[in-house]
Amino acid sequence: MKNYAKLLMVSTVFAVSLNAQTKDQMVKSIMDETYQNSQLETLAYELMDEIGPRLVGTPKMQQAHDWAVKRFQNWGIEAQNEQWGEWKAWERGPSSIEMVAPYAKSIEGMQLAWSPATSAKGLTADVVMLPVFTNKQEFNAWLPKVKGKLVMVSQYQASGRPEYNWKEYATPESFEKMKTESAAASEAWRKSIAATGETSKTLNEKLEKAGAAGIVSSYWSRGFGVNKIFSAGTKTIPVVDISLEDYGQLYRMIQHGKTPKLKINAQSKGKGTVPTFNTVAVIKGSEKPEEYVILSAHLDSWDGGTGATDNGTGTITMMEVARILKKNYPNPKRTIVVGLWGSEEQGLNG
Repeated sequence: MKNYAKLLMVSTVFAVSLNAQTKDQMVKSIMDETYQNSQLETLAYELMDEIGPRLVGTPKMQQAHDWAVKRFQNWGIEAQNEQWGEWKAWERGPSSIEMVAPYAKSIEGMQLAWSPATSAKGLTADVVMLPVFTNKQEFNAWLPKVKGKLVMVSQYQASGRPEYNWKEYATPESFEKMKTESAAASEAWRKSIAATGETSKTLNEKLEKAGAAGIVSSYWSRGFGVNKIFSAGTKTIPVVDISLEDYGQLYRMIQHGKTPKLKINAQSKGKGTVPTFNTVAVIKGSEKPEEYVILSAHLDSWDGGTGATDNGTGTITMMEVARILKKNYPNPKRTIVVGLWGSEEQGLNG
């Protein structure tokens, strides 16, 4: 009996030791795969460079879903695109912006998401700046003046340097002066927009109904040369966003009595509605398959950039985790689900 007890104890200790050793080996294999055979750079290139922006309802969004499914399946992971609804279909085309008066100059900018197209020959029109208003009556009285014009609808920025750069290179006096003047200008602009009775989301539509030929914005992100490129908010006229420096030049021309003229050529395509999806991948659990570990990120992005930080990096990280687990821990106790959501940017849909 004593010998049996000793044998049982030795067997138990050996099993625990073997289990710990196996666990340590698995952890080591996972870390080796992570640091010595990482696929993140390849995945980043394929998603952000080859596919690029992933605006909901565009061919690029569908391409991203199909790419993710194929990648998962190549790793031996079950995956599919699950439809959750429909969204407006749109495809970005080539676009160009030229100043044609008072002299010729190429303007840095691009059309906004879901912007209507111009004719094949483009649109040429004078540029006017949204004035400062103190009440809605002033705004309504001014509205007829936008007919046939390109209307600038963003606040003028006197400097394109971010605050940290000012602080580093300016004198304390000029830094404080800049902050004071910038804050006052922003508050004045906010009050002026509020006085119109519109918001940044409804203003473009109001100008469109008043007969504007197009909208020109410059949504500065307060970094060197960085603008946010969101949606147009119009049904028939084009909307473009241009760089802070070019926008500032147009503003100053108008302030000094000159009337700049722009030619905009935007060849986007509206395509009705299309199905929208989430990409879902599953590694089924071996012991508790009805309990779940969820890994997720959103696959969609706006289309003014590659969508790398929002949320391409999150997407490829979830995919890489799934790949490594499938290779080194193919039979987890619980089911692992990877959800690449198809429309976080559009109201958290999907």
